Amino acid sequence: NKTTMLKKNIGFLFLIALPWISPAQTTFQKAIGTSTSDYLSAVKQTGDGGYIAVGTVPYGGNTDVFIIKINALGDTLWTKAIGGSDDDAGKSVALTADGGYIITGSTESYGNGVNTHVYLIKLNNTGTLQWSKVYGGTGSNSSTGYCVQQTTDGGFVIAGETASFGAG
Repeated sequence: NKTTMLKKNIGFLFLIALPWISPAQTTFQKAIGTSTSDYLSAVKQTGDGGYIAVGTVPYGGNTDVFIIKINALGDTLWTKAIGGSDDDAGKSVALTADGGYIITGSTESYGNGVNTHVYLIKLNNTGTLQWSKVYGGTGSNSSTGYCVQQTTDGGFVIAGETASFGAG
Protein backbone atom coordinates (compact mmCIF):
# COMPACT_ATOMS: atom_id res chain seq x y z
CA ASN A 1 0.00 0.00 0.00
CA LYS A 2 1.08 3.60 -0.57
CA THR A 3 1.45 4.47 3.13
CA THR A 4 3.89 1.60 3.77
CA MET A 5 5.77 2.32 0.55
CA LEU A 6 5.82 6.02 1.39
CA LYS A 7 7.41 5.38 4.77
CA LYS A 8 10.14 3.36 3.05
CA ASN A 9 10.73 5.72 0.13
CA ILE A 10 10.41 9.23 1.52
CA GLY A 11 13.68 10.75 0.48
CA PHE A 12 15.75 13.72 1.32
CA LEU A 13 12.91 16.12 1.84
CA PHE A 14 14.59 18.84 3.80
CA LEU A 15 12.92 21.66 5.67
CA ILE A 16 14.44 24.31 7.89
CA ALA A 17 12.25 26.63 9.97
CA LEU A 18 13.69 29.96 10.96
CA PRO A 19 12.04 32.09 13.64
CA TRP A 20 10.80 35.54 12.63
CA ILE A 21 12.82 37.38 15.28
CA SER A 22 16.27 35.95 14.62
CA PRO A 23 17.04 34.72 11.09
CA ALA A 24 20.45 33.44 12.25
CA GLN A 25 18.91 30.88 14.62
CA THR A 26 17.44 27.60 13.30
CA THR A 27 14.27 26.44 15.08
CA PHE A 28 14.43 22.96 13.59
CA GLN A 29 15.99 21.07 10.74
CA LYS A 30 14.34 17.99 9.29
CA ALA A 31 15.51 15.42 6.74
CA ILE A 32 12.93 12.82 5.82
CA GLY A 33 13.44 9.50 4.05
CA THR A 34 15.99 7.75 1.93
CA SER A 35 15.62 8.51 -1.79
CA THR A 36 17.50 11.26 -3.63
CA SER A 37 14.69 11.51 -6.21
CA ASP A 38 12.24 12.92 -3.64
CA TYR A 39 11.83 16.67 -3.50
CA LEU A 40 9.71 19.42 -2.03
CA SER A 41 8.45 22.15 -4.34
CA ALA A 42 6.59 24.43 -1.92
CA VAL A 43 5.98 25.01 1.78
CA LYS A 44 3.52 27.23 3.65
CA GLN A 45 3.17 28.01 7.32
CA THR A 46 -0.20 26.95 8.70
CA GLY A 47 -2.44 28.71 11.22
CA ASP A 48 -1.35 26.36 14.00
CA GLY A 49 2.32 27.39 13.62
CA GLY A 50 3.22 24.23 11.71
CA TYR A 51 3.95 23.75 8.03
CA ILE A 52 2.43 22.05 5.02
CA ALA A 53 4.78 21.07 2.20
CA VAL A 54 4.21 19.49 -1.21
CA GLY A 55 6.48 17.79 -3.70
CA THR A 56 7.09 14.50 -5.44
CA VAL A 57 7.99 11.03 -4.18
CA PRO A 58 8.78 7.81 -6.10
CA TYR A 59 6.17 5.07 -5.93
CA GLY A 60 6.09 1.81 -7.83
CA GLY A 61 8.50 2.91 -10.57
CA ASN A 62 6.70 6.23 -11.10
CA THR A 63 6.10 9.31 -8.97
CA ASP A 64 3.23 10.58 -6.84
CA VAL A 65 2.29 13.93 -5.35
CA PHE A 66 3.70 14.02 -1.81
CA ILE A 67 2.21 16.11 1.01
CA ILE A 68 3.58 16.39 4.54
CA LYS A 69 2.11 18.26 7.51
CA ILE A 70 4.47 18.99 10.40
CA ASN A 71 4.02 20.86 13.65
CA ALA A 72 6.01 23.89 14.83
CA LEU A 73 8.70 21.60 16.31
CA GLY A 74 9.19 19.67 13.04
CA ASP A 75 7.31 16.54 14.13
CA THR A 76 5.41 14.82 11.31
CA LEU A 77 1.64 14.92 11.86
CA TRP A 78 0.68 13.15 8.61
CA THR A 79 1.89 12.38 5.10
CA LYS A 80 0.04 11.58 1.88
CA ALA A 81 1.06 10.18 -1.49
CA ILE A 82 -1.56 10.84 -4.15
CA GLY A 83 -1.41 9.65 -7.72
CA GLY A 84 -2.08 6.89 -10.18
CA SER A 85 -0.13 4.46 -12.30
CA ASP A 86 1.98 7.08 -14.13
CA ASP A 87 4.02 10.11 -13.04
CA ASP A 88 2.31 12.74 -10.90
CA ALA A 89 3.99 15.75 -9.23
CA GLY A 90 3.09 18.40 -6.65
CA LYS A 91 4.28 21.95 -7.35
CA SER A 92 2.33 24.34 -5.09
CA VAL A 93 0.23 24.34 -1.92
CA ALA A 94 -2.03 27.00 -0.39
CA LEU A 95 -4.26 27.25 2.65
CA THR A 96 -8.02 27.34 2.03
CA ALA A 97 -10.73 29.30 3.83
CA ASP A 98 -12.18 26.11 5.35
CA GLY A 99 -8.83 25.29 7.05
CA GLY A 100 -7.79 22.74 4.43
CA TYR A 101 -5.24 22.75 1.63
CA ILE A 102 -5.25 23.10 -2.15
CA ILE A 103 -2.43 21.59 -4.20
CA THR A 104 -1.56 21.88 -7.88
CA GLY A 105 1.00 20.21 -10.09
CA SER A 106 0.88 17.76 -12.95
CA THR A 107 -0.51 14.32 -13.70
CA GLU A 108 0.14 11.75 -16.38
CA SER A 109 -2.09 9.24 -14.59
CA TYR A 110 -5.35 11.06 -15.24
CA GLY A 111 -6.65 13.01 -18.22
CA ASN A 112 -6.21 11.82 -21.80
CA GLY A 113 -3.32 9.48 -20.99
CA VAL A 114 -0.96 11.10 -23.49
CA ASN A 115 0.99 13.82 -21.64
CA THR A 116 0.80 15.81 -18.43
CA HIS A 117 -2.27 17.75 -17.37
CA VAL A 118 -2.79 20.27 -14.58
CA TYR A 119 -3.68 18.39 -11.38
CA LEU A 120 -5.69 20.13 -8.64
CA ILE A 121 -6.14 18.38 -5.28
CA LYS A 122 -8.22 19.52 -2.29
CA LEU A 123 -7.49 18.10 1.19
CA ASN A 124 -9.13 18.88 4.52
CA ASN A 125 -7.02 19.88 7.54
CA THR A 126 -6.34 16.24 8.50
CA GLY A 127 -5.10 15.33 5.02
CA THR A 128 -8.22 13.53 3.81
CA LEU A 129 -8.77 13.85 0.07
CA GLN A 130 -11.96 15.85 -0.59
CA TRP A 131 -11.72 16.00 -4.38
CA SER A 132 -9.33 16.25 -7.31
CA LYS A 133 -9.66 17.73 -10.80
CA VAL A 134 -7.65 17.49 -14.01
CA TYR A 135 -7.37 20.28 -16.61
CA GLY A 136 -5.79 20.17 -20.05
CA GLY A 137 -6.42 19.77 -23.74
CA THR A 138 -7.26 16.70 -25.76
CA GLY A 139 -4.05 16.61 -27.81
CA SER A 140 -0.60 15.37 -26.93
CA ASN A 141 0.55 18.68 -25.45
CA SER A 142 1.54 19.07 -21.82
CA SER A 143 0.16 21.32 -19.07
CA THR A 144 1.39 21.88 -15.50
CA GLY A 145 0.11 23.99 -12.62
CA TYR A 146 2.89 25.84 -10.77
CA CYS A 147 0.98 28.05 -8.34
CA VAL A 148 -2.52 27.94 -6.81
CA GLN A 149 -4.51 30.32 -4.61
CA GLN A 150 -8.09 30.45 -3.39
CA THR A 151 -10.12 33.38 -4.73
CA THR A 152 -12.48 35.58 -2.72
CA ASP A 153 -15.52 33.87 -4.29
CA GLY A 154 -14.38 30.46 -2.97
CA GLY A 155 -12.93 29.24 -6.27
CA PHE A 156 -9.30 28.73 -7.18
CA VAL A 157 -6.87 30.31 -9.63
CA ILE A 158 -3.95 28.32 -11.06
CA ALA A 159 -0.88 29.75 -12.78
CA GLY A 160 1.11 27.38 -14.96
CA GLU A 161 1.96 26.50 -18.48
CA THR A 162 0.19 24.77 -21.32
CA ALA A 163 0.83 23.88 -24.92
CA SER A 164 -2.76 22.67 -25.29
CA PHE A 165 -4.44 26.05 -25.89
CA GLY A 166 -3.69 29.32 -27.64
CA ALA A 167 -0.63 29.57 -29.84
CA GLY A 168 1.00 26.58 -28.14
